[in-house]
Amino acid sequence: MAVNGVGTRPFFWPMHEQPVFQRMGLFRGEHHPVAENLARRGFYIPSGLALTDEQIEAVVCAVRRVLG
Repeated sequence: MAVNGVGTRPFFWPMHEQPVFQRMGLFRGEHHPVAENLARRGFYIPSGLALTDEQIEAVVCAVRRVLG
């Protein structure tokens, strides 16, 4: 996406993998495959009310190029 001029960032960090909860001993030994898969493969793209129609179109085109 960066090659196409669109910034991304990691999707999310599952609660059972967050260090703060691990230090508290929560979620010990737990595995949640769906959340883990989404966290590893998902990403955020630019979005929000401040985006112009042109910016939205640029993001859509970049996603199509990457997936196409």
